[in-house]
This record gives sequence, C-alpha cells and structure tokens, in this order.
Amino acid sequence: MADLSFDLAISLARSLTTIKGCSRFEDAINATAHDLVRWCKGAVIGRQIWSPEDQALWLVTEARETWSEWTCTADLRTLFRKKFEPQQLAPERKVFDPGVKPPIDCHRCEDVGTVDGQYCHCVMGREMKALWGDKLLVTARVKSFPKPRVITPAEIEQAERRFHQPSLQKLGVA
Repeated sequence: MADLSFDLAISLARSLTTIKGCSRFEDAINATAHDLVRWCKGAVIGRQIWSPEDQALWLVTEARETWSEWTCTADLRTLFRKKFEPQQLAPERKVFDPGVKPPIDCHRCEDVGTVDGQYCHCVMGREMKALWGDKLLVTARVKSFPKPRVITPAEIEQAERRFHQPSLQKLGVA
C-alpha cells in the first residue's frame, strides 16, 4: 500500500484546528501531518481493508466529531491505536481472540446440546443434562429456532427472475 500523501495529511491536520484549543501554528500543523503519515500505513481489521487515507480520514473525523477540546497529540495517537492497533494497547484493553472454532462433533444438535427443546444424545447433551437438569430445558424450549432450509439453484434463479422482471418490462426486454 502506498503511504498517505503529505498534501492530504496537511489538509487533514489543518481540519483538526476546528477543535477548540488545537494549535493553528504552521509548525504544529506540519508536525501533526507527519504524525498522520507515520501512523497511517493501512490495516486489515476483521474483513475490512483500511487504506492509509481511510485511516487518516477516520481518525480526523472521529476526533473532530467527538472531542469538544484538543488535549494533546498523545490522545490522538491513543484514539488511532484503539481502532487500528489493538495489540499495542494495554492487556485490559485488548480484544479477546477465541481462536479457531473447533469442528462440530454432533451434526444433530451442532454441539449445542439440545434439539427441539430436548437434550441431544451426544456427549454435549449428556454433560448438559448432568450439569443443568431440567432448568436448561425451559430456556432451550424458549430459545429454539427452526433450522434453515437449503435453497436450491432453481429457487435462486426463480427469485432473480421475479426481482428483475419489473426492470426488464420497463426496458421493453421482457
């Protein structure tokens, strides 16, 4: 990914001067622009790709919309780190990563332990019955949802035709 352009960084740093107490001196604006270029290198968070420009724009917008008064550059850096560098935060501020999901052992209950308001016959169901008895079944009956059905390719085609039919009629194609 290409670095954040200094021209954009200067423009964004200048927009921070709309925050009460933020220095309007050219040296301070240049220093903030250099910070933006240094911090904003792009990131992938979850399934979203953040370009350096996206990061810088988010950071400046977030500061302008949430800060009533400028405090210091360190607080701007903290705001950036909360969003884009969670591993750099103190342990109590880090996002919990549960790791890789283990494979499902019971395809009847999908390792939930209950099916249709009854305990499953698998290991999980037996353990839950031993641990919770009938207390959990009352909750399971309230919370059980029907399993989704598999949609066939023919049904998808039919739905697409119904969706596109009005548009095609307007164009005089159908």
